[in-house]
Order: sequence, then structure tokens, then C-alpha cells
Amino acid sequence: MRELWWLIFLLLLSIQDDNAVVCSRSSGPLRARRSAWDPNVTLDDPSLLHLWEPPHVTTPRTRTVIYAKKDSPVPLTCIATGFPAPTYQWTFNGADTPKNYFLAYPNGSALIQKMGERERGYYQCSATNVHGTSLSEVLDVRPIVDNPFNVLATANLTGKVGQGISIPCFYKPFFDPPGTIDWYTQIRDKPNNDGSQVQIKKDSRIYVDVNGTLYITRLEAADDKADRFYVCAVNSVDQSTITLGSKMATLTVKPLQSGENQYSSPKLLSSTRYLEVDVGKEAIMECIFAANPDATLKWFDKTDRVIGNSSRTTITDFGRRLRIQSVTTEDEGSFRCHADNSLGGDGAFVFLNVTSPPMFVRNQSNVLAPRGGDATFVCDATEAPGEFPLPPPKWFINARSLETEVHPSEYTLSPDKKRVTFRGLTDNSTRGIQCNVTNQRGYAFWDGYLKVIEPMTIKFKPNRTVAIKTGQPVELSVVATSDPCCPHQFAWQLNGTNLTETQLQQPPFSYSVYGESARLRIDANTTDDVLKALGTYRCIVYHHVYEDPLMVDVIVHLEHVSPEAEPVQQAAFNLWWLGIVFGILVLIIVGVVIFLMVHYNFPRQAYFLEKEELKHRLDPKKDILDQSFTEI
Repeated sequence: MRELWWLIFLLLLSIQDDNAVVCSRSSGPLRARRSAWDPNVTLDDPSLLHLWEPPHVTTPRTRTVIYAKKDSPVPLTCIATGFPAPTYQWTFNGADTPKNYFLAYPNGSALIQKMGERERGYYQCSATNVHGTSLSEVLDVRPIVDNPFNVLATANLTGKVGQGISIPCFYKPFFDPPGTIDWYTQIRDKPNNDGSQVQIKKDSRIYVDVNGTLYITRLEAADDKADRFYVCAVNSVDQSTITLGSKMATLTVKPLQSGENQYSSPKLLSSTRYLEVDVGKEAIMECIFAANPDATLKWFDKTDRVIGNSSRTTITDFGRRLRIQSVTTEDEGSFRCHADNSLGGDGAFVFLNVTSPPMFVRNQSNVLAPRGGDATFVCDATEAPGEFPLPPPKWFINARSLETEVHPSEYTLSPDKKRVTFRGLTDNSTRGIQCNVTNQRGYAFWDGYLKVIEPMTIKFKPNRTVAIKTGQPVELSVVATSDPCCPHQFAWQLNGTNLTETQLQQPPFSYSVYGESARLRIDANTTDDVLKALGTYRCIVYHHVYEDPLMVDVIVHLEHVSPEAEPVQQAAFNLWWLGIVFGILVLIIVGVVIFLMVHYNFPRQAYFLEKEELKHRLDPKKDILDQSFTEI
């Protein structure tokens, strides 16, 4: 029964105020706007209100390099959210895509029909609907390049047993993506594709560095291949092709002379010396030493602490190679490698320079802001330590320059242009927003949108003060509205302390929420209940999308009536009615007196005609007015 009266109250409230909405949502900022893809559907259709959204490209969201074999088709994918469903468009190097060899489909996918040097370049997708435009990240599309060795020559190398030696990979061809280099021995005077090649395995004596140079740190007589060449080969990334070098190397290993000592302390053959790596990438450092007996290698960081294997650092190839995963600016500095054996030691320094394209200090998110309010976007990027300061960011609205798309009165830019604030938002302020920051190492790009929503408002609230007494229930009801995208919630406080859901359901309280309305009922059946209920109540209406919550404060105080005052109040009530009766009697008497006075001052003038006057048809009334009488 109690719930029935509550529903009746809400119904009456909605009748009294046409703008109050109970258990239903307002139509949002796009009233009567037609859908771009179906003119028979309005965007304020209640079944569609929670769906409308500016476009937002979700794929691709990171800059990607795509390699494709020459003459092969290359599919591209673009996926975006948004309502109504967005339409797609592709650009090639900032201009429209050539239609003679590029196919674009309505669902966002595209196809480069035949990959070649003409098709090499940067492809970008945009998604557009009635609410704005969103941009994808750039796709860097390249044909696979695996050129052959084009120089035929032979190099003759000589060394002694126990010494170290290096053999470069002469005239390496250009590979994109870069391939890996392995070494083989091949029978002399045989074609390089006859299958007679034997791969050289890396071990404690043999190593191939990142540039493809072969190192033998301690020569043995068996390294002298009298009938074979040493030859390098480039393996493609997908291991589909192996390109053998056309410059062969012969190696002659001379024995030691009588009395010569084959043993030696470590001697540096090669090291990385200087390495430049972007933040987040992998750093590979190398140190190669000749030694007999073999040396033990250690690595030290910039604080001269020994580096071991960990989640970020890996030491491989008998200590010659140090890998650091996902480098940070904190890794920049001088590293040291050191080799020791029983005869001595040697070392080298490697300087790691950590650089980077612009890096966002914090990721910007899409912004939902109420109509009439403000919305701020931040494009705050930084450079790696020691790099040149970044230029100011560039802002774009729906993929076009901010300055040309929005009137200056509608926004303000901070002095460093890292912050833009749109003021006095209207239904037309919904839009796509992009930001770009560039330096010599690359760029940082962000794409998002501003969506203008209905403001959150209070439609009904209790009086500022409410009296309570034993046996008399009190109801505190609050009705609010918000945008369909973001249904609001309620929270309650008593004297500054939060009331939990459990507390709101314990006597003397009972609590319920109906759609957009909240009701807190206080049943003060005892004096203790009354004392618990006294104080200042605060109803907080909120949703995380709305920056400022709404608050309703109500003071519940004690209603006190003294028993001695009741007879006096009753007597006052009776005297009040007696006063009214007495006043009416006075008015009647005054009216009678006025009537008699008027009648006395203006008596009727009666005149009775005699027979003779009637006979002659005289008019005494007219004679009186004329102040004369007719003679008979």
C-alpha cells in the first residue's frame, strides 16, 4: 500500500510539471535530428538514444609497418565505432587514393591490388557520421626488398693458431625488412646454389655480430678450410629466401713457430661503442674479445653494478651480447663490458643514448560534457632527456585545422597550446578531435571526440527544513534527470557521514529507488527513532561523467508542542470565530442606518388627482417640474 501511494505521488508530480521526467529519459541533445543512414528513424527515438555516438576508429590505433611481396595484393582494415554507422575514406600520402589500383569498400576495408614501388607510402583511414570525423593511425606500406649480392670477388685472410680474427660480410645487399646473416663454408669452384654449403655454428670461439661480421676468437688448425670458401648469406625475415654472398673468403691458419706461446690475455676485437635506441625498443650491445684460454665476460651498468639475467636484461652468446628490453630514459648512460682469463683482462665502454619521438605525459580520453558547460582537452607530450624541446602541438577538429573549423569565441588555448577548452557547449559542439606533436624522431598522435550530453538536473526536492515527531513518518524524495547515456545514482549522508545501503534499510529508515527518483522514509515510532533521525541530510546525485555532483540538503528537526498551550490555542480559535460574527452584525446595523437616512432625506412626492383634473387630462408631474400649473 505504501508503494502505491508513492507511485501516485510521482504521477501527480509529472502532471504538475511537464518538464519533470519520472522513470523515463529526456530525448538528449539531438531532438528530431534524422539518421544519416535511415531518414525514417529519428535520433530521439527512445530505443536509440543510448546508441548515438561520434565515430571513433579502433583499428588501426598504432602506427604499423606492413611489408608485402612485389605484385601481391595487400588488404587494409579500418574499423570504427559510432552511431549512425560511419562512412569510410582512405588517403594515400595525404591525398585521395588512386582509384586505378586502390579499392575501398563501404565496411572500411580496402585493397591495394598489386604491390610495387608505386604503391609504397602512407595510408590513413577516416570515419565520418553526422557527429564528426575520426582518424586512424598511419599504415606504412612497403614492398619487400631482397636484393642479391652484386659483386663477385675473393678475399684471402691469414692468422695464427691461438689468435683471433674477424671476417666481414662484404658488399651486403639491401634487405627490407632487414634480414639475419649466417655464415657457411662452400666447396671451391662449385656454384653457390649447388647445395654443398655447410652452416657454421656459433660456439664459445665463433660469433656473428649484428652487422654480420664473423669472429673466430681463438683460431685452430681446423679453421683452415683448404678446399672451401667462407661465405655469408642473408636470410629473409620470413626465412623464405637465403641469399649467398658472391664475395668469398679463404682462411689460412699458420702453425706456431718453435718457442711461440699460443696463450694470451683477452684483447678487444670489437664493441658497440655507441647505440641510439628509442624509448620502448630493444637495445643490443656487443663486446667480442680474442683470448686463449677463453675469457669470462661480465657487463656493468652505469652505476658499475654487475648486470645479470632478469625480466628486462638478457646476456647471451657466452657473455658477448647484452639485450635490454623496453628501454626507458633511465637506462641512458655508459655501460661497461670486461673480459678476464688467467692471463689478464680487457674491457670497453658502450654509451646508450635513449631517444624518442614525442611521448604523451598522459593519455587523453574521449570527453562527455553537459550542454551549457565546458570541456577541456589536453595534448601534453614530452621529449626524451637531452633532446631538443618539442614544438607546440597542432589541434584538429574533424580532421581539419582547429583555427578554420571553430570560431575563436568558442574556445581558448593555453599559452603553450597544450590545452584547449571549449566553452558554452551546445548541441552542435559534438565533434571529433585530433592532436599531433612532431619531432625529428617521429610523432605522437591522438584521436578522440567530444560528446555533448543532457545536463543533470534536480526536478523535485524536499523543503529545506522538515519537522518530525513520534508516530509521524517523514519522506525525503528527490527526482533528478540526466542523459540516457549516463544514468545517475544517489548517495545519502547524515551529518556529514555516508549512509551505507545497509544503514538505509535499517529502522527508522527505509529506502527505495524508482528509475530517476529516490525516496528516504523515516518512521519515527519511538523517541529513540526520533533522536536517530534528527540532523542534516544530504542527497548526492552523481555520475562519473559529470564533473560536479548535485546536492540536496534537508534539515530534519524536532516538532515540539507543550500540553499547556493547547487550551489557550483552543480559546484563541473560538474568540477568532466570535470576532467574525460580531463584525458581520456591525456591518448589518450600519447598512440599516444608511438606508433610513437616505429614505428620510429623499421622501416620495405623492399627489392625488381630483375628478376635475382627471376630466381635463392634466399632467401634475410635468407641472411640478415646470413650476407652474395649467389653469382650468
